[in-house]
Amino acid sequence: MFSKKKKMDWLDHATYLYSSVVATGTVSIYLFNLTDYIYNVPLMCIAIPYFVLDFFNCNPSLKIHHVCAVWLFCGMLWEPHPTISLFLFKSEISTLLYNATAYVPRSFKDPLLLAFTAAFTKVRVWEYYFFLKSIESEMADSLLRVPLYTLYAINLYWFSLILRKMWGKNRTKGPRYVQMCQQIAAFSYLGTIPATATCLPVLAVHAFTAVTSFGYHRANAVGRPSLVWFVLDSAAVHGVMLMNVYIVAPDCVHMSAVINAYFFMLRISNEPSEASAISSISGLINSVFIFGCDASNLFKLDYALHLYLICLIFYVDFFNDLTYVCFHVLLWFNSRLFVSMI
Repeated sequence: MFSKKKKMDWLDHATYLYSSVVATGTVSIYLFNLTDYIYNVPLMCIAIPYFVLDFFNCNPSLKIHHVCAVWLFCGMLWEPHPTISLFLFKSEISTLLYNATAYVPRSFKDPLLLAFTAAFTKVRVWEYYFFLKSIESEMADSLLRVPLYTLYAINLYWFSLILRKMWGKNRTKGPRYVQMCQQIAAFSYLGTIPATATCLPVLAVHAFTAVTSFGYHRANAVGRPSLVWFVLDSAAVHGVMLMNVYIVAPDCVHMSAVINAYFFMLRISNEPSEASAISSISGLINSVFIFGCDASNLFKLDYALHLYLICLIFYVDFFNDLTYVCFHVLLWFNSRLFVSMI
């Protein structure tokens, strides 16, 4: 999905048509609020065969999407949730817009793609987040929770691909652009300071990290990478991880300290280009302590979302040299999340 399209054959045309029929049916139910007909047999008979047949002719992310869709369709036969159904059906508006781009004249293609991107962003990314938070309490013991969360993860992955295509990942932007990105990254971590201002110990940790981040990225911006700033920034990164564990899982802080010390030494003994990967492993291990604490599910939902977005930021790399700026901005919200637990 969202990759450069090859010349379409009869199977592609059939898939687009079938997908559009299913999307039209679901969008109609949403637009006319036909709650009495959400689970009718005709819609099931049309939709499930499409997901099953297309499963063998689509990319891996769509395969996961189709499995989740069939899971939800079948699951809600026994566990009806009109609110969930109507929201998911609303999201198919973007499917209709996307499918139409394959058939409209070239002069209409860009406006239609813009409308698709706007609809996808509004419903499948923005509104979906608040929708999950609003139904969290009633989904706590439901198996429908798994496909709902998985679909949101897929939506975010697709959205990152849209951003990468729009930004032009493979376009050479030149050394001045790279330098500008490093200059912005040097200041972008400062946003964590107002986010943590209500708790002095957390503020101190993030303020130290803002200083080391400034020194590390500023040195890179002028083309003189500094080993001292790299070591200090590495210590700050793992200090933030340790502080997060201390806030929500204080019983695990000693074990977390040992883990962070080990990965800090591993990070500074390897090439700086490997630093993100090494700290990512440490972050995932520390996350086990955080997910195992007795914090609310809403907190864990936000924390899991932050982790997933960090993975997309670094490994989909949708903003190329602005990657660290995106990462720092995300940490504004992450630092605020942990302060809210104190």
